[in-house]
Amino acid sequence: MPEQCPESYEGKAWATPEEALAMLQEWARDHGFAIAQSRGSDRDPVTRQHRRYDVCCTAGGREYTPTGYNIRQTSTKRTNCLFRGKLVCRRSHDDLWVYNSLCTEHNHEPLTCPSGDPVHRKRTLEDLEEIRVASESAGCGGRAVVAIVKAKRPEALLTRRDVWNDRAKLRREALGPYSQTQAFISNLSADDTFSRYTCHGDTVSGVFWSLPACMDGFKAYHDVLSIK
Repeated sequence: MPEQCPESYEGKAWATPEEALAMLQEWARDHGFAIAQSRGSDRDPVTRQHRRYDVCCTAGGREYTPTGYNIRQTSTKRTNCLFRGKLVCRRSHDDLWVYNSLCTEHNHEPLTCPSGDPVHRKRTLEDLEEIRVASESAGCGGRAVVAIVKAKRPEALLTRRDVWNDRAKLRREALGPYSQTQAFISNLSADDTFSRYTCHGDTVSGVFWSLPACMDGFKAYHDVLSIK
């Protein structure tokens, strides 16, 4: 089982909840589990900001069991782990955030590697920028991108699957409100490219396009059609 939270953290105070969660997360990573902020409560009537946050093990919560007919059996890491704690902004501590344990027990084996939990694999803005730049280079695969990111930040816990997911997200953001086909048609219409296509509702059944240089050749030799 993962080790219990050290007694030195019990009653320890931080200036912000982010600082507290970062330190607790670092300790959890070194001892085979990860924590998550589960909910906020005790909202301040003036600032409307939460003054308490509960934290729990990422293995907490009921294990998901599919009940529908012919539903794919998916895996889950949830084991209904009871580990819980709370961060409270206490006026008695000059509005510092104080951590207190509610339950220190785990009911699962520790992670064999910190990268086994997505919480420990969160990318920084610098990591995402490196992934974006490297993805624009032809032939730069997932393994190469992981090596580039780790060369600049050795402590990064990054997998090829993370790179693929981030690349897919970047592509969706670049498309905006368009699908891939709609974006392609939009680019053809915006450029000086000659194009013709047939639409049936939202479906494109055929697309023909020709670059300006090819159109010049076609006009000069209109009796010959060259397709490359």
